[in-house]
Amino acid sequence: MLYGVIPDAEFKIFALFSDIISNLTKPMIKEEVIKKCGQFIDKFMNEFNKLYPTDMQRYNVHVENSMGIIGPKKVEKL
Repeated sequence: MLYGVIPDAEFKIFALFSDIISNLTKPMIKEEVIKKCGQFIDKFMNEFNKLYPTDMQRYNVHVENSMGIIGPKKVEKL
């Protein structure tokens, strides 16, 4: 959908990120897939650093599965 719409370097990093998320949100994940995703994450971070400044690196992932949102909906103070 984005191929040819955004610059090639940005498309490749988006596709890599998409593959990582797709593989890590499956109901069952084989150990070799987890190891491969670790390599993909390293590659993603290296490529991301080439395209964007460090201050754009933020953790903000919203993922849903067949059971709804993964993780707690609210964080309670200890």
